[in-house]
Amino acid sequence: MVKIVKDLFIESINNQIIKILKQSEGWYFGYDSTKRINYNDQGLALRTFNDEKNPKIIDQYQSLNLFAFMVVELVTKQLKIPYKSIKRVNYNFYHTLSEGDYHIDTNTPKCVSILYNLNKNNGYTEINGQKYLSDQSVAYVFDSDTKHRGVGSKTELRYNLNIILQT
Repeated sequence: MVKIVKDLFIESINNQIIKILKQSEGWYFGYDSTKRINYNDQGLALRTFNDEKNPKIIDQYQSLNLFAFMVVELVTKQLKIPYKSIKRVNYNFYHTLSEGDYHIDTNTPKCVSILYNLNKNNGYTEINGQKYLSDQSVAYVFDSDTKHRGVGSKTELRYNLNIILQT
């Protein structure tokens, strides 16, 4: 089941995050599985936090993680989801040819994923065969072991944030 939270932040805040993302180092070619089905362009990824608490990652991406932590607090408060910890924060960038493979975020029990869209475009996240459009300031929340994939917009760039929570 996918839960939806709308209007988390105003457009100018999302645009500031996108501006920071464009200036950030550390982006890598994204891949959704260690067993790659195909080698199509799956976009770029930027991991800014993981539960290993690597101090270098935390220090380098303080502003991006602060934003992600605010998303967590707003979403979990609105949906009344108690959580124990943040396992991972990952930003995604898709261009017009990017298309991810179906994957799960983690098979660790009792985890939920938050997928927050930073900008509006005609890209989408497909969860269990249903398309969820990339509407700005909308978060989609689902069990982290649910198969899903991201697809870039056909006309513009797509930015989103993916967070895994241990509940």
